[in-house]
Amino acid sequence: KKNPSGILGEPLNEDIEEFNRNIVGFIKKIVFDILYRGEGREYARFYALETIAREPYFAYLGALHFYETAGVWRKANYLKIHFAEEWNEHH
Repeated sequence: KKNPSGILGEPLNEDIEEFNRNIVGFIKKIVFDILYRGEGREYARFYALETIAREPYFAYLGALHFYETAGVWRKANYLKIHFAEEWNEHH
């Protein structure tokens, strides 16, 4: 079998990782620490963070549905994994 790192590319270099950390930290400080501060804003902050956290899942789901619609059945195993993950999420 091939090593997945050869298929997916190389890891990010340290400069890009540091840039990403700085951007995420800046957004967290500006958006979440300023806009959602104060008494009674805990639920709004939680809701915003939870919405952001779910976006990769929805992108993954959309890609799986695209594969299914396009008839790319070699990815059928991904659908089985997805349905198992979804069943686990709901139960």
